[in-house]
Amino acid sequence: MPRFDVPEGWVAQAYRYALDPTPKQERALASHAGAARSPTTTCSPW
Repeated sequence: MPRFDVPEGWVAQAYRYALDPTPKQERALASHAGAARSPTTTCSPW
């Protein structure tokens, strides 16, 4: 993954969140993450 260079005079800010899902929510998250790797996104040129 290419590194993002912050232009001079700009400020970069990031947040990190911790999840504590229930078992049902874990299954939904796993299903969602698996769907994100469809052939369309995997084969995209960027």
